[in-house]
Amino acid sequence: MNRVAIVTGAGRGIGAACARNLVQNGYDVVLAEQNMDTGLALEAKLGTAAKCIQTDVRLESSLKAMVLQTITHFGRLDLLINNAGRNRRTPLLETTTETWLEMLTLNLSSVFWACQSAMPHLIKTSGSVVNISSLVGLQGQSEAVAYAAAKGGIIALTKTLALDFAPHGVRINCLCPGDIHTPQYDEWLTEQPDGQAVLKAIHSRLPVGRMGTPEETAEAILFLAQNRFANGTILVLDGGKVLG
Repeated sequence: MNRVAIVTGAGRGIGAACARNLVQNGYDVVLAEQNMDTGLALEAKLGTAAKCIQTDVRLESSLKAMVLQTITHFGRLDLLINNAGRNRRTPLLETTTETWLEMLTLNLSSVFWACQSAMPHLIKTSGSVVNISSLVGLQGQSEAVAYAAAKGGIIALTKTLALDFAPHGVRINCLCPGDIHTPQYDEWLTEQPDGQAVLKAIHSRLPVGRMGTPEETAEAILFLAQNRFANGTILVLDGGKVLG
């Protein structure tokens, strides 16, 4: 029987690259995706190894139902990848309580709920969790108070769960990507007055001279998922940006 993974926000970008990489490495994959058009399109490309389940990670009930459907469809769960999330940059004095709670629900509470729902099944398989935080969770980001707080919370949550569940055979790790060229990043660039100039400036600040790809990010996620000695690891993947 193949190992089974759940990837939240699997329809595009890092999530889609993750799903493709997992299938290539012998996993069956649940595409936990709110947008069924993108989810089903990827399911069609991946074949019977993939199952798209409509999931709104902002709702605890939706995540619980998705995990139960995973067990019903595939019979087991070996890996949870908490990838879904989004940045909305707002400075402190313009951040409403509604925006604050929305960002924390989408980016942090969703990870807590998914881990809580999946953990009994992961204990049975001595499985693992990979949470996707961000370099922002370590460094902060100007005018992104809610997003930065949420991503920092994922790091602390990862470390705590790694301590709590290692005795049960479950490893929990975290990836902190820097600048990764995803469709979401392209959307942000189109909102800038001169997106190409912004992109060139971003590349110039990275020691490797370019942004990372979703495929490179997926490779790092698979490493964290499979290395049996990795537990509570906070892996930075940023092309050397933190070096200054």
